[in-house]
Amino acid sequence: MQRVIREVDPPRPSTRLSTLDTLPNVAAHRSTEPKKLSATIRGELDWIVMKCLEKDRTRRYESPSALATDIGHHLQDEPVLASPATTTYRLQKFARRHRIGIGVVASVLVALSAGLIVAVIALRREKIAKDDAIAARDHEKTARVAEENARAYEKETDRFLGNMFSAIDPAESRGKEVSVREVLDAASKRIDNDRQTSAAGINNRAAARNTTIAGWR
Repeated sequence: MQRVIREVDPPRPSTRLSTLDTLPNVAAHRSTEPKKLSATIRGELDWIVMKCLEKDRTRRYESPSALATDIGHHLQDEPVLASPATTTYRLQKFARRHRIGIGVVASVLVALSAGLIVAVIALRREKIAKDDAIAARDHEKTARVAEENARAYEKETDRFLGNMFSAIDPAESRGKEVSVREVLDAASKRIDNDRQTSAAGINNRAAARNTTIAGWR
């Protein structure tokens, strides 16, 4: 018997209770269900009893008052000294003691998160609307420039064809018979002259810009 007491660990109270044949009667006497009664004892009450039965004297409660204090901690939902030193356990006890405060903080965080999400969505929609407006303006500008270029090209084509075929007009040719070859040569020469005139205009504008920049320096 002494060897068993020294070497064999006793079962936990919750384990012992769950194997009792009289558990239904005990639970009924306490106006509860057998599973609920076992769950109530499992955990902190197991730890407190097992600490009292520790074989190592230094690991037991130092005094009856220490045991009473730990039982008080259990009744007040505070961490008990007999519990394993885990962060999860202490957080659970803290949450149980401060249910209302944690609920309020959680509600505030949910509200802030919801507000932040709504703000982000609104900003995103505003950015999309601005991008669409810019794209629409760019498209309109591109279409307008293309239309203006088409009109200029059409006008220039009409002018070129008018000049080219003016040589065929008897009033312009002064009764002289003009061949197709002469008409094409005249058109080619006119194109070269227009190109040189355009290049000269570009060079003059560039020179004027460079002169202006040099004057600023």
